[in-house]
Amino acid sequence: MGWLLTIAAIFGMTSVQTVIDLYYYRWLSLTLFPDWQFWATNLAPMRFVTAGFIYLWLFGLAFTLLWALGLYDVSRINAVRASASEAAALRLQLNPHFMVNALGAITSLIGTGRLREAEEVTSRLTDFLRQSLTSDPTALISLEEELATAEAYLRIEQVRSGDRLDVEITMPDALTDAAVPNFILQPLVENAVKYGVIPARAPVRITIDCGRDGEQLRISVINRRIGEDAAHDPPTMNVTSRGVGLDNIRKRLALAYGADAGLATEPLAEGYRAEIWLPFAPLENVFQP
Repeated sequence: MGWLLTIAAIFGMTSVQTVIDLYYYRWLSLTLFPDWQFWATNLAPMRFVTAGFIYLWLFGLAFTLLWALGLYDVSRINAVRASASEAAALRLQLNPHFMVNALGAITSLIGTGRLREAEEVTSRLTDFLRQSLTSDPTALISLEEELATAEAYLRIEQVRSGDRLDVEITMPDALTDAAVPNFILQPLVENAVKYGVIPARAPVRITIDCGRDGEQLRISVINRRIGEDAAHDPPTMNVTSRGVGLDNIRKRLALAYGADAGLATEPLAEGYRAEIWLPFAPLENVFQP
């Protein structure tokens, strides 16, 4: 029914526009532009057919473009909704898992009389949950905020792991306000802990290194075993090809930036690297609906 109404509307508009224009030009030729009379006063049927065909083509093209734009908007809205659902689901999966570990660490620290460390873990947990529960998981935030969330997570894991985990975060001052998707680093730091720190006997250093390469912002998350026992540990597990977290990162980057962003991973000597790249833009210059 919708298509029939659209076709009827196109033919109706074509007919009305054709008659109005031809008689309008005839009136102009008789009143203002006598030189036009040799063609404007000739209202033969073929004139109506020719003009009607031209207007039919124009109106049909206009409706086709509007229909295509409508489909594009619907697909974009659906894609954004899907991405938001995935990001929200990721956040809901993350918080309970993280809460169990963090609360277990706090309980253990209190039980062993390490009250100052228990207080530190509680403070870090508060910072992390405040960011994860109050912010929009699909929004863009500054790189400084994203690193603060990742650091809060890693500092808690550092207290739990003791001397087995060292954390190093580097970011030039010029990149503090760079726009990045919220929680884009969280799956990477979780993987670094899960597959890099927990199975290792040697101490592990997790490094988050941020830099700019031309118009691209690059963020690397590296876990590397350090110390004398590093060479004796088994190789770090390859977790690059599958996993909800990494797939979510790739989908979010593709949706937001297309081919201009991505995620690459590679094994290193005694460790692993995951690197995100995306267009550099200050957060204040980025439009967010």
